[in-house]
Amino acid sequence: MAEPDPEHSSTEENATPLPLTEIASALLGAGRRFVQHVGELLGLETQRALQALTWMVALAVLAGLLAAGTWLLLLAAAYTALVDLGMGSAAALLLLAALNLLGVIISALIIRRLSSALMFRATRRVLLGEPKHEPFKPPHTRM
Repeated sequence: MAEPDPEHSSTEENATPLPLTEIASALLGAGRRFVQHVGELLGLETQRALQALTWMVALAVLAGLLAAGTWLLLLAAAYTALVDLGMGSAAALLLLAALNLLGVIISALIIRRLSSALMFRATRRVLLGEPKHEPFKPPHTRM
């Protein structure tokens, strides 16, 4: 048989339970420290995220400027090529302007079509009680 440890048994026998107020105070202190540490972590991560966002916006602006410069250089190269092929200077400029305008019109039409997704129709219908539309029914197919 193992002999009981005199230190361990005397500690258990002499241990008095802590008052509830001390336990509650210790628990509140631990909670306060936890909230403080989480707040510090949140503050540091927010600062890091804002720095990253600043760099992302700056680099996006730079990329946009570089893309615009590249586009202008491509137009200049196309103009030079058209003139070298014998097209008149004014005609080459008009052709390139027309192609750019066509690109603008196509882009605007696509944007207009995509903008309908920004309306949150189903969410508004649920929140505002708008009348439901007829559900989509696929056309009958012949077999």
